[in-house]
Amino acid sequence: MIRLSESGNRAEVAAASGGFHRRSDFAVLLTELNQSRRESSFHRTRRLSILDREAKAAVSVGDSSMRMANEIVQLLVQSAGSWLFEGSRSGLSDREWMALRFLALANRFSKTPTALAAFLGTTRSVASQIAAVLLEKGLVVRKPSAEDKRSITLCITREGEKFLERDPINALRDQLVALEDSDRSRLRDTLRRVLVGLDVAERRHHTDVCNQCMFLVETGAGKDRHFKCRLFRKSIAEKETTLLCTYFEARS
Repeated sequence: MIRLSESGNRAEVAAASGGFHRRSDFAVLLTELNQSRRESSFHRTRRLSILDREAKAAVSVGDSSMRMANEIVQLLVQSAGSWLFEGSRSGLSDREWMALRFLALANRFSKTPTALAAFLGTTRSVASQIAAVLLEKGLVVRKPSAEDKRSITLCITREGEKFLERDPINALRDQLVALEDSDRSRLRDTLRRVLVGLDVAERRHHTDVCNQCMFLVETGAGKDRHFKCRLFRKSIAEKETTLLCTYFEARS
């Protein structure tokens, strides 16, 4: 009995059953079998070559993505010079400027020392010290909270609003204003996704505008349009929905 590889089943069967009438028949079949093996080896080698190229391409894309990510990070770090600096500018430190900006843009639920501390990423004691500087300069005033009489609200004064015209970060803001609307929208949405990703990774939440929050409920239309915060169970004026809230939770 003639024994070949598994791919030679046709030759095995023919030989075992006495199916070869002439030696030339076997030679032809053996030639076909060898050709089939060569073709199989060629296609296998080609597939491996394609997979190797695809793997190298994937690595190249990964390296390119990492290089670009590092470049973006460096650009963000450089832009941070607008709001992170040593000493003071126009009489305020970077943290004091951050507090003043926040209080100018925060909704009524977030104008408290506790909310300010959460935004600055510091303790309530440190936030109170920063607020005290702003109070001393007449940029902020304390008022009883309309939501909780036991709490106070930190409200920016007209002098504080005027003072913000000297904000060092305005140079960065003006560069963003100069962008095309589509570029601004993409940049805003991209940065928002990045912040949400950081929140998940670090188990925290960031401050964002009310109208992007999962707690905001909108009902009605036109004159009957109404907004309500499910977290505080309070009605909100439409203009307040564009303000910052430290209790923000992104919609899933």
